[in-house]
Amino acid sequence: MSQHDDQLYIEDMKSFTSEAIDLTKGISLDECNKNRVLQLALVKLLENIGEASIKVSNYYKENYRNIPWEELRGMRNRLVHGYNKINLEIVYHTCRTDLPFLLNELQKIENL
Repeated sequence: MSQHDDQLYIEDMKSFTSEAIDLTKGISLDECNKNRVLQLALVKLLENIGEASIKVSNYYKENYRNIPWEELRGMRNRLVHGYNKINLEIVYHTCRTDLPFLLNELQKIENL
């Protein structure tokens, strides 16, 4: 894997993360539960974040340990393989609580 590939995957992660954060700004859990399109968008964005994280090289995973690489992969796997058992409260809280931290950590990756 090239450094260029890593840059693309990390930029994708930033983009998907920002989008999920933006989609949930000012939205309550109750509103999210009533909006099927929003639910599907958030699930897809979380899947994409996880998928991109899987493809990032071990170099970045070892040098940016504050990023929860394994948890991102685990979330992706749960959403993809357990599609019929998705807990929307967890999806919502992940977007509202965990993704701002993730975005902050991703923005620390420089000189790719």
